[in-house]
Amino acid sequence: MAIGRGHVIDRHPLRRAARAVRGAGVRPAVPGQFGVLLGVHELMRGLARAGSFLDDRFHPGWRNAELGSPLFIIACPRSGTTLLHRLMSLDEDRFTSLKLYQTLLPGVTWTRIFEAFRAVDRAVGSPLTRSVGAMEEGLFGTWDHIHRVSFGDAEEDEWLWMNERHSPGWLLFYPQPSALREQTFVDGLDEATRSHLRDRYADTLRRHMHAEGRGRTLLLKNALVGGRLDVVDEVAPTARYIQLVRDPYRSVSSFVSMFMNVIRVLTPGVPLSGQVSRELCALGCAYYARMDEFVGSLPPERALTVRYDDLVASPRDAVEGVYAHFGIPLTGSFRARLDQATRAQRRHVSGHSYSLKMFGLEPAMIHGPLEEVFERHGFERMDATP
Repeated sequence: MAIGRGHVIDRHPLRRAARAVRGAGVRPAVPGQFGVLLGVHELMRGLARAGSFLDDRFHPGWRNAELGSPLFIIACPRSGTTLLHRLMSLDEDRFTSLKLYQTLLPGVTWTRIFEAFRAVDRAVGSPLTRSVGAMEEGLFGTWDHIHRVSFGDAEEDEWLWMNERHSPGWLLFYPQPSALREQTFVDGLDEATRSHLRDRYADTLRRHMHAEGRGRTLLLKNALVGGRLDVVDEVAPTARYIQLVRDPYRSVSSFVSMFMNVIRVLTPGVPLSGQVSRELCALGCAYYARMDEFVGSLPPERALTVRYDDLVASPRDAVEGVYAHFGIPLTGSFRARLDQATRAQRRHVSGHSYSLKMFGLEPAMIHGPLEEVFERHGFERMDATP
């Protein structure tokens, strides 16, 4: 059944979600937090829309940009998407990826503005770069052991969906998945809303390709795409997909951990083990199952599954396997950058730890809904909670 009613969803899905969450007794840590958050969100939306207006006025050629056959890297969070994405993004002659700032302020105009700032900054000794680095340390430093974040790094495109108010990222602020169906399952929305979101997403990607494509392939990654794969595939019907698969117990518990770490800061009253963690577990399983089903339905030339353990054990071999599968030539310059990056990766040790038990989850909550995933990929089932 379709969720919602066209343009009404586009304008007010978060208000409806907030009312549902408050009705369930969940309160943000700061009074009026939703209003502040929505205000900041609306400011960013306004800046993005202003950029779109200027694109139409000064860079109308974006409408003719071709998406071609993008390459999407998908998986549940903490399954290696960032590692593979950033390694492949080093092949700058072959691929173009969205950087974090380009997901916050997308479009040709904003890209050109930031390019101009960088050029001036370099000419005067890079004081702006140092200031932004210090700001990044303050904003993102606590995440470095989990996921290094920088405005200039290749990043997933989730903020594009946050900007449209249809992203599971809103669960960080209103933590009740059952109340945010419009955000977590875009594929279940009515056709009018899906069409609107599909057009917005396609337009944003075309603007990026006009600004930075230069004959390259669009390389994207997303770890929260499980509820909108149909819409994404309709935008780029010839897109290719790399799915990373990890032991579901680890993958889903990591999915829960990623959300709970932030939720409990913003809303301290939410217990580590309880309804929220159980609903997040169910959502993580639903996303994992949908991604696996979707990739399994594609012809081999459009899809490849890579095991997380293989990627971590030998990132270079995994990347070379991707290139071989899709018939992408490896250049000498990219091989050199890949070698350097993978040597650095071997020295990296993640500081992110989690388990099913700490969230009050039982193995059956995962291997039950993911039975086909366990069988298809040969994952071992667990009888008791570790």
